[in-house]
Amino acid sequence: AAAAVDAFKRQYGLKAPVATRRTSWKPRGCVVAENVAIDGSLVDFEGRKWFDASRVCAVDGIVDDALRADLLEAIRATPEQVDKRAWRRGGLRDVVGDGAAASGGAC
Repeated sequence: AAAAVDAFKRQYGLKAPVATRRTSWKPRGCVVAENVAIDGSLVDFEGRKWFDASRVCAVDGIVDDALRADLLEAIRATPEQVDKRAWRRGGLRDVVGDGAAASGGAC
């Protein structure tokens, strides 16, 4: 099992050091701007049922202007500029039993 975990970490670059830089960010400067449910469904698993919902929380003040500019540049990248190792088309779609994308998927 340990070998499988190590292979997974290597494949997806997990536990890799993250580049950092100085920032003026302070937690007390953050404000929750929105906290909304975007979808939900009844889960029936092994005889237990519960309602599960996906939520998105938008927080103002969590990034400084320099990071905001870098994020906007990355978001607006053309397909040729995207790091194919990190992004997968349809990677956020819900999947049903046969592996087909669900028509009611969240993303």
